[in-house]
Amino acid sequence: LAYGFVTWDDPIIIWFNPLVQQWSQSPLAERLLTPNLGYPMPLPVAIYAATFSMFPNSPAFLLHAVSTTLHIGNALLLLALGTRLLGARKPAIFAAGIWALHPIVVEGVAWCSNLKELLYTSALFAALLFWDRFLESEARSRRLGGAVLAALLLGFASKPTMLVAPVAMLVLGVVRHKEVMRQKGALVIQILGLVWSAGWWWLSTRMHNEGLLGESAANFATRDYGVTVLKSVGLQVWHWINPTTLQPYYPEQLVAFDAFAILGGLASLGWIAGVVWAWRK
Repeated sequence: LAYGFVTWDDPIIIWFNPLVQQWSQSPLAERLLTPNLGYPMPLPVAIYAATFSMFPNSPAFLLHAVSTTLHIGNALLLLALGTRLLGARKPAIFAAGIWALHPIVVEGVAWCSNLKELLYTSALFAALLFWDRFLESEARSRRLGGAVLAALLLGFASKPTMLVAPVAMLVLGVVRHKEVMRQKGALVIQILGLVWSAGWWWLSTRMHNEGLLGESAANFATRDYGVTVLKSVGLQVWHWINPTTLQPYYPEQLVAFDAFAILGGLASLGWIAGVVWAWRK
């Protein structure tokens, strides 16, 4: 908790970010879309700004405390979700323990600038828990449905990676509650989540390419744009497999490593195949 900021992303995203330092004076559009960071992450930026306003001389301590608390909470959420889905506590404890100690997850706790990852993870686990309870309840509780949508909103406000949530919800629903997935309440939530996810994906990838590569997304050929997205997916997959060798995400990597585009394509096809298999089953 006493450790300060790391020298990589923390200064750029937090300490020297004018949106954090002058959040209340910034235009609403900038607070919601955070264009100087490459993609929308309004919730973490608002937390950074609030932390700086309360503790201008030592904000890192509070941010580390928030990150550590969120990480512990996420492990407990995963334990609850795993117990619910697996029907047994011991394998759920094992899965939650591996997740809590995995280097890439712990990395997100050490970097204050990775608060977005912790917030998005909380929202994702909560959305899946509420979604499973919603489908399981005979009355299709509006309160649970609202909780699902609220979790999705918080996740999208934290990091665009939350776009995987509607797909995960679809797979979870088809595998465990296929008979109720076509009912009105479930369909409404699914459609809202998928439409929201598609729109957020378009906005985020457009902003990401413009911010990282310094070009207008309109100047990308369709193939180049798609390959860039696949490479970013592949980089994240490889980071999970071998977190100690992945270098930071930069334009030269997007250009140099075509293998990451192949890996990203395979991962994307795996997602699609999983959804199709679950739906047909």
